[in-house]
Amino acid sequence: MTEYEELLRQDAGRRGWTVEVEDNLISIVGVPYRKRSGAVGTCQISVGIQGDGLALRALENANRAAHAALLTGVDKGHAYQADGNPVGNMLWTDGTDQCVISIMRDDGDYDNAWHALTVYVSRVAGALGEEQRKQVEPIFRFEIEGEDDQAMQDWRARARGQRIGIVGLGGVGLWILDMMSKTDVREIRIWDGDDIEGRNLLRAPGWAGQEAIDNNKAEFYGTQYDQMRRGLSVCGQYWRSDDPVDSFDGLNFVFIAVDKTDVRSALCQKLEEAEIPFVDVGMGIQRRNGRVRGSCQVFFSGEDPGRWRIGIPTIEGVGEEEYRALQLADVGALNAALAVGMWRRHIGQYEEETKGWLVRYQIEGNDLLKKTES
Repeated sequence: MTEYEELLRQDAGRRGWTVEVEDNLISIVGVPYRKRSGAVGTCQISVGIQGDGLALRALENANRAAHAALLTGVDKGHAYQADGNPVGNMLWTDGTDQCVISIMRDDGDYDNAWHALTVYVSRVAGALGEEQRKQVEPIFRFEIEGEDDQAMQDWRARARGQRIGIVGLGGVGLWILDMMSKTDVREIRIWDGDDIEGRNLLRAPGWAGQEAIDNNKAEFYGTQYDQMRRGLSVCGQYWRSDDPVDSFDGLNFVFIAVDKTDVRSALCQKLEEAEIPFVDVGMGIQRRNGRVRGSCQVFFSGEDPGRWRIGIPTIEGVGEEEYRALQLADVGALNAALAVGMWRRHIGQYEEETKGWLVRYQIEGNDLLKKTES
């Protein structure tokens, strides 16, 4: 494997493109390109090969130019630069979805076919800005069986483009991060200034390993989940009320998972002013006669964002000692699941008979209290 092939395969893997090698053709599938309108599409870029698979071969309609490339799946048979001119020297186009282009190097011939393919991919994709490329890059860093089904695509599309925030990565916030990382949202922005302690590992999804201890929560778990998906943005600090309002700029939804009453109130106020819908989560735990009782709650800003003033707890410290002593991963996961379910109803992925704005689960009664829009 040549250096160019190795680098191109690595880049394709990171970006979710597919490498295809045939007897007389090598291709990269899924490369983003700019349409004449400025919109983004994806195409296949191919160069001809012969002999050992490294030597270039002239493609059909290439005017005998061995270094030319075939673009397939391009709107009206063209791929464009930011200035509105076509990428490369146009040798042929069918005017529908294919073209053959030529890009000559100033410093001589291409070293081999993989070198040529690397340059063409770079020039076509490079005509887009980083944000435009992200629009067509797959969220997950692995292939998902059945994701081409149109009905599934339509359902998942309700989450695509969403940018959400999670403030606090404690016993509930980490479960929210885990669940939201497995959705199609474009960005997940996380905040937490705490370092990981042993008890955090017993509340979190999966097993992070002892080496996680003493690492910053946001930075460590951001790195962990970045291995499976794109779009993680990390702030390894506490959110503070004097943070600039643009810390939530571009977000469509925020999960609040903090236990400090003043911080919760300040967050709700900030999000209400920014007109960003949000969910607040929390637990109240007690032990009585050696048994655990209490509740977990999800509040949704819904149709009345100012309702948080009566919807979230205002007394700090109640049950906090018990909560720190007990590692209730099941209650944390349930609290997170109720919160994520509230978000799915908000974007239309879940059916909703009545619009709920508060759900409280009671441990001792094993039942749910729900408040809905009147």
